[in-house]
This record gives sequence, structure tokens and C-alpha cells, in this order.
Amino acid sequence: MSGMRRDQQLPVPTGPEAFVLAEGDRLLRAARLLTGNWDSGADLTQETLVRVWRAWGRIRDPHAARAYAHTTMVRLWYRGSKARRREVLVAQPPEPADGPTGTPLTQAVLDALGAIPAGQRTALVLRYYLDLSVDEVAAVMRCSQGNVKSQTSRGIEALRREIQAREQSNKLRE
Repeated sequence: MSGMRRDQQLPVPTGPEAFVLAEGDRLLRAARLLTGNWDSGADLTQETLVRVWRAWGRIRDPHAARAYAHTTMVRLWYRGSKARRREVLVAQPPEPADGPTGTPLTQAVLDALGAIPAGQRTALVLRYYLDLSVDEVAAVMRCSQGNVKSQTSRGIEALRREIQAREQSNKLRE
């Protein structure tokens, strides 16, 4: 079993209720990584699960439900990120939403992840958080395997640079 990916080791849900129970938290954490905050991540997850629920009768292979959910989540997020670019900025931002907090290192990685380009962030979340193969990421992102490898490599380097720049900035403040 050591050669199997994490998602291949998970039990296959047999109905939409079982899918929501089995995959909901995992999708929420992935959505949090994509969107950068818990509230937007929860909204994205909810919309993704609603669409999976509606499509369940058309999903013939239970293994395909995960792929359908991943693809749906990424497409909804891309569509939403385009709409957010048109948002109007306000003078007083709202208070940050409370959500599960982690260590300062976890928060630093999440902040850095939010600062890298969307395609690179998507490739990293799908490849390393959801543990999808290069083929599966390419299918979700609708691009070539070479593009996935390039986005992943560039994303790792951008993440590394962003974390180092943040560490340097914190040292200067001290």
C-alpha cells in the first residue's frame, strides 16, 4: 500500500450523503488553501458539494465523484476570483473571520500561498494537499502534464521566495 496515493486509500462513498460526510472536511481545507480564508473556503465548498449532489445521478463511477468535486471546485474558484477582481475596495475592511488557527509557521505558509499566482497555487493544492497525480491535476486544470509540472515547479519556487521575503521582513521589524 505504500505506493498508493492517499486518496486511493480512502473508502469510496456509495451515495451523495456518504460523499459529503467522507469528503466535506477535506474539500473545505483545500478550498481554504485556494481562497485564503475560511469563510470563502466554506462558501466554495458548499457550492461544490451542492453541485456534486445535483450531479450524483450522472456520476457512474464512485471514484469519479472526487475528480468531479475537484474539477468543480477549481472552476468555481477561478470564476469567483475573476469576479473578485471587480470588487470595490472600502476604507474600513471588515474584521477577520474566526477560523481554525494553526501555528505561526502554518499561517506564514498560508499567507505566502495566497500571494502566489492562482495557477501555481491551484497546482500546488491539487498536487500536494489533495495528493493528485500529474495526470489528474492536468485533467482538473484542463491543461497539459507539462504545464502542471511547470506550474508546480514555479509555484514551489514562488512559495519559497515569498516565505523568505516574509522572514526577512519580520527580522527587519525586530
